[in-house]
Amino acid sequence: MIELNGIQLDKTSAVPLYEQLRKALLEAITSGKLSAGTKLPTEEELCAQFGISRPVARQAYNMLIEEGFVREVISKIQTMRKEAGFEVMDHISVYQANNDKIAELMKSNADEIKSEVMADYIHLGEMKGFTKEWNINGETVMLGVERL
Repeated sequence: MIELNGIQLDKTSAVPLYEQLRKALLEAITSGKLSAGTKLPTEEELCAQFGISRPVARQAYNMLIEEGFVREVISKIQTMRKEAGFEVMDHISVYQANNDKIAELMKSNADEIKSEVMADYIHLGEMKGFTKEWNINGETVMLGVERL
């Protein structure tokens, strides 16, 4: 079992346990406490180590997975901005098609995505501008960017 030394969850805190665990795991990953390629503990191992329920562990992992998808979408859009020859300060519209999972993710994280890529609009289910098909964590999706 992977020991996550130093991580403590406060069951009396107003911050939900899944959020505390998500932040602790993210910190362990980004700080190097968990090196690249290290397999994360199973849900069962997290439950045993922290005295939490399986839904709490699952929610923390699901949130980390979603954050990973969002970071990848942002990275792909930034790459497309460069490939399309946009200037750093150009505002854009983002288009997405052909993947309902990515569409839902972009919808629920629209403010973060728009802020990171300087997009004024995200259009789901339509395609315009400079377009490219991507594989994002095993999900094939068509993205488009258009300068405003």
